[in-house]
Amino acid sequence: MVKPNRKDQRAQGMVEFALAVPIFLMLLLGVFEFGRLFITYTSIYAAAREGARFGAAAENLCTGGIESQSERAGGVAGNLNVTINYDSGVGTAIFSNCSQAEVGDRVIVTASRPFEFITGFIPLPGGVPITLSSTAKRTIIHDAVMVWTLPPPP
Repeated sequence: MVKPNRKDQRAQGMVEFALAVPIFLMLLLGVFEFGRLFITYTSIYAAAREGARFGAAAENLCTGGIESQSERAGGVAGNLNVTINYDSGVGTAIFSNCSQAEVGDRVIVTASRPFEFITGFIPLPGGVPITLSSTAKRTIIHDAVMVWTLPPPP
């Protein structure tokens, strides 16, 4: 009867480990990269939405606060490019001068930022960064009037 060689079994485990670790590390890095991508996009989305919400109040139109509110809400993304435009409704001309905007027009806030993967394992088309962008639109209001149409409860 031949005794099993323990040295050979240990070498087999090292080979299996050497084959499995790179795949595991690639999966782990992919999870981190796509997690960064998701949190950055979520921050950009929140920045556009918050800027449009702030700009929807007529008294906030030309104060310069729309961009600062967007940057505050999108702080996780960092270095946002925020553009502010206005229109009079769907299908109308877009203008960027806040003094032309009136109650009933829409404020359009677009927040964007280039995004690059840190590890470089995920190939980008053309080798250029992906531009993450989000646009939010809100109607400019002056006062919100609440009308109670039901009789008050007894």
